[in-house]
Order: sequence, then structure tokens, then C-alpha cells
Amino acid sequence: MAAEAGRAATALVKEFDHMSIADMLNLVNGSLTFISDISKDSNVENVLKKYQAIQSNIETDPYWSAILNQTLNPEITHATR
Repeated sequence: MAAEAGRAATALVKEFDHMSIADMLNLVNGSLTFISDISKDSNVENVLKKYQAIQSNIETDPYWSAILNQTLNPEITHATR
């Protein structure tokens, strides 16, 4: 699991300007989930739940949901959904 996370992080660093907002949200969620799973710390779990609520709000917000698939480099189109 940690090795896969490392491979994903390396690939994402190389493709950073191709990442969409949705990609970034999912990466943070995945990282927090991984940390929560291995630490079994209630504080981390609380942060994860709060983050997931924020992510859900962003994904359902009329303004933000319209730009979720935009990349950091507007000349690049990349959809993850």
C-alpha cells in the first residue's frame, strides 16, 4: 500500500500541471484515508471526516463543480470523472 502511494506520488509530481482540481481533492482524500487506516488515530479520522464533508460540498457546489476537471495549466484538458 505504501509502495503504491509512493509510485502514485512520483507520477503525479511529473504530471503536476496536468492535474485537475478533482485529482487534487481525491489525492488529499486518499492520503488522509491511508494515514487514518494505518494510524487508527481518532484525531486523524476526525480530520478525514471533516475533509470529506468539505470535498462533498465542493463537488456539489454549482460554481466549483463546474471547474472540477480544469487543470492547473488551462491549455491542458484532463478529465478524471
